[in-house]
This record gives sequence, structure tokens and C-alpha cells, in this order.
Amino acid sequence: MSDPFFRPSEPRDPPSDQGFMRALIRRHLCRLASGGLAIVLVAAIWIVWRWG
Repeated sequence: MSDPFFRPSEPRDPPSDQGFMRALIRRHLCRLASGGLAIVLVAAIWIVWRWG
């Protein structure tokens, strides 16, 4: 017996748009930079609190 709701998976091609990859990389780099800035800010606050 076959499942009436079964659908064969359709092939999914990744988008070949170069703008998509650039945006993905830019978003990743922005996330890394903002995380680095947050760590630097926390470290600066800790240093001022510790030595101040």
C-alpha cells in the first residue's frame, strides 16, 4: 500500500546568485565583528572596575 501523502523530494539547487553569497559572508563577518566588539567592551569594563 502506498502512502497517499507521499511526495518525492524535489531537487533543490542552491541559488547561483553571487549577491546571495556576498550577503551571507557579509552577515557572518558583521556577526563576528559585533561579537568581538562586545568582548572588548566587557573586558574594558572589567579592567576599569578592577583597577579603578
